[in-house]
Amino acid sequence: MQTHTKEDQNVKTCPKCKSKIVLEFIYGMSTPDEAAKLDSNKYIPMGCIMPPNPHRWFCKKCSHEWGVLIS
Repeated sequence: MQTHTKEDQNVKTCPKCKSKIVLEFIYGMSTPDEAAKLDSNKYIPMGCIMPPNPHRWFCKKCSHEWGVLIS
């Protein structure tokens, strides 16, 4: 289950380049059917192995990642 910091709950703009083309990382194992239903314009499936400091957001324009998840 993902939890997020309060300050990044509604982030939709990249803090680095100000682009609005922002995707949300989704962590966790999904079935092939669930993965096929994810909107690739909104989410990036990351699988079930989380990095040490996972981010929530990804900017498609400048590749900046931000928004630390709380475990």
